[in-house]
Amino acid sequence: MHTEYIDIMLLHSCSRFVLELPGIIDALNDAVIAAKIRAFGYSGENEDLQYALSLRRCSVIETSVNLFDQRGITGILPQAEQQQVGMIAKRPLGNAPWRYSNHPKGEYCEVYWERMRRMNMQKVVEQSSLAWDELD
Repeated sequence: MHTEYIDIMLLHSCSRFVLELPGIIDALNDAVIAAKIRAFGYSGENEDLQYALSLRRCSVIETSVNLFDQRGITGILPQAEQQQVGMIAKRPLGNAPWRYSNHPKGEYCEVYWERMRRMNMQKVVEQSSLAWDELD
């Protein structure tokens, strides 16, 4: 990789079971102490993310935050701030569900497409004169 260290190492969407395995978190902490990584944390959602935060060992977390999924703002951000844990917004464009005019069954953005329709966001965007990626 031609680098002496990694800035942030995230465990991505692993379950609480993996986080509970002996040595996993300690190995990441040892890598910080050895200056191989600067910070470590967890990327995921829901109960597994809550568990990762409860360990109070992560320096950073990553969770979905976008127009169609704002649970991280109200449900996770206050706890992360209290613990002085950095937060990275995952899927900031919600996997761009507006690319599909018909229901994208089985596509990665299907749940966001469904939320976009329920929110009637097509009409909001048309009335705003903004492009989808300009909304905030």
